[in-house]
Amino acid sequence: MKKLFVLLLAVVVLAACEYDTTIKEVNQVPTKLAEQVDTSQAVQYMALDHRSYVVITTDKHVSGKVHVENGQLTVNLTEGGSKDHEQQHIFRVETAKDYDTVMVKVNNEEVPLEVIM
Repeated sequence: MKKLFVLLLAVVVLAACEYDTTIKEVNQVPTKLAEQVDTSQAVQYMALDHRSYVVITTDKHVSGKVHVENGQLTVNLTEGGSKDHEQQHIFRVETAKDYDTVMVKVNNEEVPLEVIM
């Protein structure tokens, strides 16, 4: 029983370490964030209330991945099939790791960012 408990505890700790940096597309955003989005910018990075957001305006479907390494937060966005119209995709990025640099890539190419804090 004791070995089973130790094994279960180790699995929980390892699982927690694995999920400390996440990205999720959100439909509802804080009003303060919505007021600051610039529709003329293709990609924006916004920090608001201890959370980070990446906004991309495109006429394609978008998915995202994120990781932190060597003090750099890297957000990889991948555009897929086309949509009927252009729209904003807003991704919430959460991490427990410290970083001092942000890089956003769209289809594996680094893009210039407008940063709003």
